[in-house]
Parts: sequence; structure tokens; C-alpha cells
Amino acid sequence: MIHVHNLPDTVTLIDDPLIYREVTSYLLYCRMELLEYEDEEDVNDHDFNFSVLQDTDDLRMLDELGPPEETVQINLKIDGMVQTIYRIVYVTTVVFIPADLSDQIPFQAASTPPHRSKSPRYRNKTGHFEASPSKPCPYWPSFIRQQNL
Repeated sequence: MIHVHNLPDTVTLIDDPLIYREVTSYLLYCRMELLEYEDEEDVNDHDFNFSVLQDTDDLRMLDELGPPEETVQINLKIDGMVQTIYRIVYVTTVVFIPADLSDQIPFQAASTPPHRSKSPRYRNKTGHFEASPSKPCPYWPSFIRQQNL
């Protein structure tokens, strides 16, 4: 398993251009979102806690993390072939599953239906998203964090 804590760590993924692009893109997006709430110096030191799975033994981690907040299937068509990468977002981490492992992803992780988080930090009493004003979840898009329903 490869751990990516911040932008300079993405250089370890350079051997796989597809996963490198997806991890770097999502990390830059999360970084941009976090800059709305934090100083740039704090964001530079922030541990984004991304993981890229490398072998089938790493897939066990998904069961340990519980149900994800978001599961994204990325299908890339290259030279007539389709390669699939998964991005699985949890409250505390983001896991990327490269194309060579995507066909071995546990069924429950790939098809987990949306669920309601029991964490009061991210859901209000009516079940709508409500981020903590002091420190919102950095992996959620701003339109979700800013909903005040």
C-alpha cells in the first residue's frame, strides 16, 4: 500500500500515470477546498491520508473501514481498452484502487448503497449534511458542506 499524505508524496506514483493523474487531481481538488477554511501554510502541512492499494492483501482494509461515504468508479478508455479505477471516500481517508486490482474489489465496497452517517458532525437532526463550521470534512465538495437545510 502506498500512502500519500500531501502533494509531494504523489511522486511515488509516477510509474502508473493513470493512478498518478487521478490521485493528484483529487488531492489538488481537496487542497483547493481546504484553502477556503485554512491558511496555505496549514494546508501545506495537512495530512490528506490517501492510500493507493497495491495487492489483494490491501483490499482487506476496505472491510475494516466500514461503509464509505462515496464510491466512484472511473472508467478510462485507452486504445480501445477500458481500465477501471475506484476512488472510495471515507470520512477520515480516501482509498484508490488501481485498474489491475479493480476486478477484485469486494462486492460490498463497489455496490454499497448510500447511507446516513451517524456522526452528528456531518448530519443535522433532519438528516441533511451540515459540516462543522470550524473544520469541515476536506473530502466533501463545497456544495455539500455549505448546505444548510
